[in-house]
Amino acid sequence: MHADAYYSIGKAHTVCQDVARSGVARGTLGVDVPYVVVCDGCSGSPQTEFGAQILAQTTVYELRNFQAEHTDEALARGHFIKGLVRASIFRAAMIARECRLPAGALDATLLTATVAGGVAHLSMSG
Repeated sequence: MHADAYYSIGKAHTVCQDVARSGVARGTLGVDVPYVVVCDGCSGSPQTEFGAQILAQTTVYELRNFQAEHTDEALARGHFIKGLVRASIFRAAMIARECRLPAGALDATLLTATVAGGVAHLSMSG
């Protein structure tokens, strides 16, 4: 899977609240999992440009942790994706609190796409 990102800010926005990450998570079990993470901060909430960055990065971090702990067969079944999203949001909330960001800073849509065992897994929350 090959992925790239392009950002274009609208005329009504002063700050870009969109974040994209892509790569390949390589775990200790020798299983490679390509991923794409897209986070779109809510323009009606405060400081979501920071919240979207934190949420995207914690999702990549958690994806690498989850990938390292699962076999290719388990990843292909896709059961890990719900746990991945929960762990990402929990970690992002901890970081946002430590940074003293407003409660609404994590108001964002989170899209996660992975390919494991030849099966694509998509998750959207927010």
